[in-house]
Amino acid sequence: MHDKLVFEGPDKLSVQIFDKEFEMVKPSIRQQMDYENNVKSCKEDGRVIDIMVDYLCLLGADKEYVSKLNLSQMSQLLSALTGTSKKK
Repeated sequence: MHDKLVFEGPDKLSVQIFDKEFEMVKPSIRQQMDYENNVKSCKEDGRVIDIMVDYLCLLGADKEYVSKLNLSQMSQLLSALTGTSKKK
């Protein structure tokens, strides 16, 4: 007998932003790679925050609520979704 590993769909995370709860999807490897490439390519023109907000919306958050987060909160949310943490 052998063990079986089954993936039935994307992992989800329930997130509460102020008074609203969202069910967000953890990104696929392709989504994460695209996001990272977008961030790298736009650092000079100051659109990194816009790309972060759009990415969180793609994963299930509402732009109105994401736009109310501070940078630390946005970073924590991205870390929770991707399973990574920023090195200090």
